[in-house]
Amino acid sequence: MTYYDLRNNDNNTPLLTDVWAVFCKPTAGIATNWGNEVRLTDESFDFLQAPNAGGFFLGDYEGLAAAGNDFLAFWSQPEDADSANIVFRRLTPVP
Repeated sequence: MTYYDLRNNDNNTPLLTDVWAVFCKPTAGIATNWGNEVRLTDESFDFLQAPNAGGFFLGDYEGLAAAGNDFLAFWSQPEDADSANIVFRRLTPVP
């Protein structure tokens, strides 16, 4: 699972945001074993630089797909003059 997170934000900065991934190993068919959280962003980005579509909006262009034993994650994040930049990462889960 991937998600946006504000844990690196504070009151003295813009709305610093990161993208994270976390993995789950089902135990007896129950998804209760979550762990091995990985930060996907190289550095925090300012969520307030996202396009404003009646509210700040990072877009519908986000996904996570399987590729053999790896995962392919992509998401939108503002970067420099591109407020709708798309980023891609290949992830290999840690056992």
